[in-house]
Formats: sequence, C-alpha cells, structure tokens
Amino acid sequence: LILTAYYLIEGCFLNNGFIPSSLFKLSLIRISSAIIIPLYIAISGLKKQSLDSSGALLGVVVAFVLTITRWCFLWALMAFFVTSSKATKYKQEIKKRIEGDAFKPGGQRNWIQVICNGGVALFMSVQYLHSIGLEEVILLSIL
Repeated sequence: LILTAYYLIEGCFLNNGFIPSSLFKLSLIRISSAIIIPLYIAISGLKKQSLDSSGALLGVVVAFVLTITRWCFLWALMAFFVTSSKATKYKQEIKKRIEGDAFKPGGQRNWIQVICNGGVALFMSVQYLHSIGLEEVILLSIL
C-alpha cells in the first residue's frame, strides 16, 4: 500500500507537475464511471452484507484506481467480487458450525481482506499508470 501511494504520487505530482497531462485525455464518461460504479458496488455490498464500512471505503478507492487505469481491470475486479461473494455465501450453515463465534453472516469483508484481495491489483494498476499512462492500449497478438 505504501509503495502504491509512492508510485502514484511520484508519477503524478513529482515528474509531470501537479496535474498529469494524461488526466485531461480522460472522457467525462470514464471519470463519472470511476466514481459511480465503485460507489454502487460498495453500497450494494453493504446492503447484502458482503462488505463492512471499512471494506466498502477501501473498495471504492481500489475500484476507482482500477476504473481510471483500464476498463478491463474494473471488470476483472467485479467478476472476482461477485464470484467470491457467491462462494462465501454457499453453505453458510456448515461454515457457521465450523467457525463458531468467529462466523460473520454473509462473510463480510473488512479493509484487511479488501487490501489482501485487491492490493496486488491496485499496485499493478498504479504501475501500469506509471509506465504506460491513462491511454487504452490495444494489445495485438500474432496469429
């Protein structure tokens, strides 16, 4: 988390001035999506008890950075969140018997679990921003 913050600050503020020039290349749709989609995920995660308040707050930050970086990073995060939430809720009564008092209904994720599951993705997306920028790069494969 500290390295991620360092690369974000160094890449945005120290090397390119206060506001990076590539930030102006972002469309209004991308910026508004980077705010609205993470907030929607966090609110629905709170309602379904998949996240607690600290997990929702950090999840918004992680999803914001991933959305700003590339769309595919956000969709990968959403696929992970949906499938892991479904897997956590599968056969809860057996898990409750095994875990006892430590069992949380709905398997609520806190900030520690969010950073453990999304920290590497956050770090790699900041590295991507630092080395490539905000442009969508199409990767071509040789057939």
